[in-house]
Amino acid sequence: MLWTGYHPVPSLSANIFVQERPALPNGDRLISLAAVIEQGSGPADFSTLAVQPSSIDGIAAAHITTAISSADLDRIGKVRQELLRLADEIAQGSLLDITAPRPDGDCLVGPADGGNQGEESRKFGEAEAFQALLAEPLAGRVAQFELPYGSFEHEACSHPLGGALKVTVDLEAEALPGVYLAGPGNFSRTGAANPALTIISMSRWLGDLLAG
Repeated sequence: MLWTGYHPVPSLSANIFVQERPALPNGDRLISLAAVIEQGSGPADFSTLAVQPSSIDGIAAAHITTAISSADLDRIGKVRQELLRLADEIAQGSLLDITAPRPDGDCLVGPADGGNQGEESRKFGEAEAFQALLAEPLAGRVAQFELPYGSFEHEACSHPLGGALKVTVDLEAEALPGVYLAGPGNFSRTGAANPALTIISMSRWLGDLLAG
């Protein structure tokens, strides 16, 4: 990684992370842009977790149902456009999107297995996008990709909370005895912990401190 950048887009509830990767074998510069988008807060946007007893030895099974509202889908489309706009700005020119659907519904490239075309082609991974760019003989190309939930940075778009935070092997914050880090955001490279859980934990710690 040669340099990085961070571009918040509050109007779209998104953060865009810009990273320059090592140059391609032919010398072309390679820039990676990744957007992390916050899901809407309306009832139609919520994912649900239902726990029901199974029929095998009474062991409970968790079933997760996801929901993406039309507003969220619209936001994703707008973020795509913002990514392309930012890519053009960095390149100081108009880039050719090799994953954009053509009038015939096809596209210039697709996933490695060739199973998806058109709009679905944008859903292949970062590695496949990289291989597609490697196969391009000319510069000025862009390939869109999607990453599975939890595979890039922090889902809540947080940066480290208050800078570097020292924790014990038990994930207890040294500066806040009794506060433990928890949640899916325990990644040392991007943040201390899941912000919501950290806020709850710190609030309880502060309340106990003030109560004496």
